[in-house]
Order: sequence, then structure tokens, then C-alpha cells
Amino acid sequence: MKSVLDVGCGQNKYPGAVGIDANPLSHADVIHDLGTFPYPFSDDQFDEIICRHVIEHVPDVLGFVTELHRITKHGGRLRIVTPHYSNPTGRQIQLIEIISTVIHSLVSSHRALHFLSTRRRNSNRSRHT
Repeated sequence: MKSVLDVGCGQNKYPGAVGIDANPLSHADVIHDLGTFPYPFSDDQFDEIICRHVIEHVPDVLGFVTELHRITKHGGRLRIVTPHYSNPTGRQIQLIEIISTVIHSLVSSHRALHFLSTRRRNSNRSRHT
């Protein structure tokens, strides 16, 4: 069975997912400050992570994406949805849905993408040596 994590699930948790949210009034299974790392999950724990309208609220975007990368299984999927900054109507776009064997990141900085891709390659090397 596919393991799914809904990050910042609020009252609208994805069916069948484990929910994590900072709000104790949410439908989350795990109450945790999303700006505090590490999250209470093992490395490579989830096949899919869903993050809807949360990343724009976290204080450390690179740390957040790095933490989601850590808990996503190799070959898993990270789906981050957020309002697009350039659209005044607030139209939603899915910014990222990339297989984790390549890399997943929302940050537009090339340095951040390089950091995450290098980290994944080094992680894979240490697992296989």
C-alpha cells in the first residue's frame, strides 16, 4: 500500500494520508511545527508527499524542501501546490511534481537545486558503498 503524507493538511486531509500540521484543531495525525526540523518521520518513509498552500508560510523554504526530500522514498513523488506569485487572481498552479530519483525542489535558485541534487547523489553513493 502506498504511504502518503499530507503536509499542512488542516481540516482537508487527503484521504488515506497521514496528516501533519502545527494546528492542534486540524485533522492531522501528527501535530508538529513545520518550521522545526527534523520532522518525526524516518528517512525514505513516504511514497508520496502532498503539500498544498503551505510552502509560502514556512520560514525556511530550503530547509522545508530538504526535509521533505529526506522523508520521501527514493523514486517517490513530492507534489507542492501554491498560488503563483505573478497571478493577481490567485490561480493555483502545481509548481512541482518530479520523481525524487531526479530531484525535487521548489526553490528557483540554481544553488539550491545544485545543493539538493548533490545531496541526493552523495546519499545514494553512501548507501551503495
